[in-house]
Amino acid sequence: MPRSTPSFRAGRAGRASRLTGLVLAVAASAVLPSAPTLAAAAPVAHHPAASGLGWRVTATATGGSAVTLDVGRLPVRDALPWLVVDGRPVGPAVLSDDGRRLSAVTDRRLVGVQDVELAWSGSASAPSSSALPSSAPLSSARQPSPGGPGGSPGAGTAAARTSAAVAADGVSTRDYDLGDEALPLSSLGGARVELRGRAYWPEGLPGRRHPVVVLLHGRHEPCYVTDPEHVPEPVPLPEWPCPDGWSPVPSYGGYDDIGNALAAAGHVVVSVSANAVNALDHREPDAGAQARADLVLATLDLLARWDKKGDDPLDGVLDGELDLHTVGLLGHSRGGEGVVLAALANATRATPYGIRAVLPLAPTDFLRLTLPGTAMSVLLPYCDGDVLDLQGAHLVDDTRYAVTGDRAPRSALLVHGANHNFFNTEWTPGLSAAPSIDDWEFADIDNDDPTCGAAAPTRLAAAEQRAVGAGYAEAFFRLHLADERSFLPYFDGSAARPAGIGRAVVDVAAAQQPADERLDLARFDESVAPAVLSGAVTGEICGGALAPGIEEPPGTGTHPLPPCTTRTPTYVLPDWGPSAIALGRPASPALHLRWSGHGSVRVPLSGPARRADRYDALVLRAAPGETATAPVPLVLRLTDTRGRTTDLPVPALSPALTPLPGEPPTGELDFPILPKLMLRQVHVSLDEVRGVDLHRLAAVEILTPDGTGEAYIADLAFASPDEGRPAPTTLPQVSVGDVTEAEGDSGTRTLQVPVRLSRPSSVPVSMWVDAYRPLTGELAFSGAVDIAPGTAATNVPIEVTGNTVDDGGFQEIVVVASGVEEAAVADPLGLVRLVDEEPPPLLTVSGFAEAVEPPLGLPDEPMPVAYLAFPAHLSAPSGLPVEVSARAAGGTATEWYDYAPIAFLDVPAGETEGSLLVPVFGDEEVEPDESVLLELLEGESYVLDGPASLFGVIRDAG
Repeated sequence: MPRSTPSFRAGRAGRASRLTGLVLAVAASAVLPSAPTLAAAAPVAHHPAASGLGWRVTATATGGSAVTLDVGRLPVRDALPWLVVDGRPVGPAVLSDDGRRLSAVTDRRLVGVQDVELAWSGSASAPSSSALPSSAPLSSARQPSPGGPGGSPGAGTAAARTSAAVAADGVSTRDYDLGDEALPLSSLGGARVELRGRAYWPEGLPGRRHPVVVLLHGRHEPCYVTDPEHVPEPVPLPEWPCPDGWSPVPSYGGYDDIGNALAAAGHVVVSVSANAVNALDHREPDAGAQARADLVLATLDLLARWDKKGDDPLDGVLDGELDLHTVGLLGHSRGGEGVVLAALANATRATPYGIRAVLPLAPTDFLRLTLPGTAMSVLLPYCDGDVLDLQGAHLVDDTRYAVTGDRAPRSALLVHGANHNFFNTEWTPGLSAAPSIDDWEFADIDNDDPTCGAAAPTRLAAAEQRAVGAGYAEAFFRLHLADERSFLPYFDGSAARPAGIGRAVVDVAAAQQPADERLDLARFDESVAPAVLSGAVTGEICGGALAPGIEEPPGTGTHPLPPCTTRTPTYVLPDWGPSAIALGRPASPALHLRWSGHGSVRVPLSGPARRADRYDALVLRAAPGETATAPVPLVLRLTDTRGRTTDLPVPALSPALTPLPGEPPTGELDFPILPKLMLRQVHVSLDEVRGVDLHRLAAVEILTPDGTGEAYIADLAFASPDEGRPAPTTLPQVSVGDVTEAEGDSGTRTLQVPVRLSRPSSVPVSMWVDAYRPLTGELAFSGAVDIAPGTAATNVPIEVTGNTVDDGGFQEIVVVASGVEEAAVADPLGLVRLVDEEPPPLLTVSGFAEAVEPPLGLPDEPMPVAYLAFPAHLSAPSGLPVEVSARAAGGTATEWYDYAPIAFLDVPAGETEGSLLVPVFGDEEVEPDESVLLELLEGESYVLDGPASLFGVIRDAG
């Protein structure tokens, strides 16, 4: 795979090898590398607003710009694709039906564009297509195991193998398989998915019913090549079932460490295959979250049947053995968001399963879900190269105060040295049946970062990382499913660590105790009050962030809070980074302190708050300022009613104010990927506090030092660690409705999108609602929405405008409810569909064009390009970017050397006449004229009218 943007240097051999590398990258599933900027050779009579090899920017009829990027095959990753223009994101990208083109439309007119690149949600301000690798190769030959984190040195290569279960002592395990298309999912457009998985159970099951844990993997390739002779060219889109010559990737088989640990402790564990969802979820506006939730609940239904009827394919071993009133869910990556939504959807059932605990592992959180009433611990790997922004931190942040009196605990743990993939052996080079990679290479192509690179001393080996995952998973579920309180210190913010995690460093990023075991002193989520600031310190409540040098993302203007930073890229801000689907919701409010000398943030105490002796700990969360290079020396001061004080230096209590490790890279990448800046827990055991009367405290203060500095503070409270009383929530549930109407030919009108509760609430229910057009990223609505007490519904107003141009059959607006408070989520996403009655325009293209090849250009300079410009005509203006598909059909010119076998339509917005353009390259040879034959293919946004064959002549400049 190419390791950087090809530099098209002079000389046929070198130039050809780089172009060949580009083509091979496409064939092996890479995104077409942000092929270098192509400078147009003069004179060129017709050219688009801006173009490069594989990308183009054209004007729209509304004064904006349409941006497209051709991809050979979009990697199957957990993050979502974005398009970035000259380093600035234009928003989430829509994948074409054939999967080979990403498009986005902005209401800005883009002028002088030099480059369009692919980025990924969570790193959208860090262009990736020129520097980051694609997903792993798709062939069946196992990749050599690196001597670094992935596996043991010298594993070599081998033919594809079947993932085989490895049982621990005292544990039985077996795979089950009910077929590739055993279950239809309405949440996946009615597609049928597999029911396949691996079960683990303690030997000698009879005797008592056992708690159940369901594991769900994340989004990686669904299939891989096992017979290269049957692989069609070009490499197909992910599809389900796997095509001939391909086999399912056994991702479900990669959690033996977790499955064995839990089964040995008395649990029945089922790890579920989700390959069909991975293959098809790009079509879903929620990125497949509901489909994953439905798959988890269908698996619980299956287990319930096996428990009742004894007809399981495991020889009836589960008959009467399952305690489905005591259930835990663990989801990795997109599976993490899936199990959160499964727990929420479970509560809508007439007879819900007893889901008491959910562990999202390196999760996505595109929907910004809240999960009240259920114990939750989120594991965040510091060296995650796929979900680079560690967005799963929002799951805890958003749920903290979502429901008054919530009796469930929640925590977030930051695992230093761990990447995204290596919790699963099937995503680990040298161990996996299918090809796999170290995902840190997505962020650091050379994998040599001194903190997270393969050889970094702080990087965990794969076995060490799996030990961390298994250790915390076992402790978490034994705590909440078996009521083993000895495991509580691993999640309560104190320094305890599970046995067996070795040298791993794990910070507690958050540890919130149940409401009845916690007294909030200052939440710092809406107001500085009740804190009083004095001296040389100022503070404001902030939320979310803006990336430096990047225009405000959609919805920013509706935020009620100023950003916590405008200087640090959002993909290194787990608490404050934006979402890719719930676009506008402000993230994780906190108190942003700045000081120029000694000052105080004083929280006066009165009434019950003075009785600190009733609690075990004083807790808060904190983060250093962006420019800190050493621990920030804030001091906690406790003062009692007699005026006595005790001072507690925060850096001596917790690493929260110590900058996280990492430094900006000095190699190919020019954007910082480390260090992260995030809130972490400070836990003060009150048993160890001396010098004040904890029965009569008067105030808690945060003292700033001399000099200048800044820090972030949140969640100041007294608390006593407790496992809580988690259970399926009985709160009213929020659902966003769908609306379908005719678009109309003109005029603007307001549609009302219903947001409903399952029953009226006795208290106000609030949420943040974003409504946006996926094709343009344009927000139709963004703001807070409330449902009044005693009522069960409200409406969100959406303005729509009719027109007389083709909009592709319908206009679609996605409506997302996030950050729901005082209620639970049932269906967070609705759709507005405006049915468009105008047919796509007819496209007529003249069959002949000629061009003079451009000069070759200088080494390391943008490669000049000319165009074969075929006169083109549309029967009517289109409301869509008209993207034309073409393929090489012969001729004497060499594709990808003399020309690119792609074509794009250059028709000014609102007009019908223009050109179909095919890029032409130069070389240094004197040669005769060369011919190009292209075949036009039917597309989504046009109907071919007339000849489908094009003939072009490239004349030598010589």
